Amino acid sequence: MQSKTKNLILGIVLFVTVLAGSLAVASVTSEEVVTAFDNAGILLGLPLACAAIVGVVLGLWKTSAVRRFLDRWLRPLQFARAGEVVRDFEMHVDAAVIPVGTRSIQAEWIIRHLKPKCVSLLFTPGSRDAAAKLAEKLEAEVKFDPSQREIAGTAMLLEDLLDLKEAREMARYYLDRFLRRGFQRERIIVDTTGGTTPMSMGLLQAAEEMRISSIYVVGRMSEGDQKGWILDAQDPNQAEPRFMSDHTHSKVEEHREIRGRAGESSPGP
Repeated sequence: MQSKTKNLILGIVLFVTVLAGSLAVASVTSEEVVTAFDNAGILLGLPLACAAIVGVVLGLWKTSAVRRFLDRWLRPLQFARAGEVVRDFEMHVDAAVIPVGTRSIQAEWIIRHLKPKCVSLLFTPGSRDAAAKLAEKLEAEVKFDPSQREIAGTAMLLEDLLDLKEAREMARYYLDRFLRRGFQRERIIVDTTGGTTPMSMGLLQAAEEMRISSIYVVGRMSEGDQKGWILDAQDPNQAEPRFMSDHTHSKVEEHREIRGRAGESSPGP
């Protein structure tokens, strides 16, 4: 308390001293000189103020929480191309977050046919063994993060399969790791097919917040009276991926334009 009082008194003394010194200097200085200094201060203060404003804006924009807030409120919520089939050239992804249920065949189908270079599996205590076996089965073809050994342990375990928030935060963690490793945002996908409904909702929310494409997989096979199954993960015709929300549309249009130009320049029959 005494230290604060001393600092306050010191600040007042310094302020009074600077003010008195300025008045004393002004009293013995010609009006022309004072005016010249005043004008110089105005001219110097303008660019400094602009630079300060720009710095504040850039600082706020780089703050991810503020940027997400602005994106959420200033941009309309859109689920671009929701329900449309993911076409062949759009299936070239570099990284994927995929939930795993007790049946891992859907996750295996995605990995085999979208061919990501790096995969982060989302799994619960009940699906950990299925996730570990899947990673062991395909670890020669794709990098798993966490690895098969880590999955078999306790790494990154989704404790509550009904906790939407936990699933969202786990997905955000994986997506952030992908981005920091240099994966391009438009080459990352989030699958929302497997797991529980809260898990799927959490995954979709994470993808939308980070402007990353999300998909779901529709099985084409039947098992008994039930439709929509995948029975053979190696058969590309047993399922089709569809967009929940496409954040690669700018790249898609660019690809269409390139293909259009190529078609126009190719010789006719």
